[in-house]
Amino acid sequence: MSFSLIFVGDTPGFIDDFKKQEEIINLFNPEFVLCENLEDLSLDSKEKFDDILKKEKSQI
Repeated sequence: MSFSLIFVGDTPGFIDDFKKQEEIINLFNPEFVLCENLEDLSLDSKEKFDDILKKEKSQI
């Protein structure tokens, strides 16, 4: 079994994190993306995953 995974984190304000993360995700097109900002969120269903994609970064 083979899959691609990217783990993204934040820098302490050195760059526009969201823009850079989006650029990397679009470049590599992984099957899974883990983000340290999702600490308390559980994306254990397609509905929850789709819901978080619709939210603004400030709402997460």
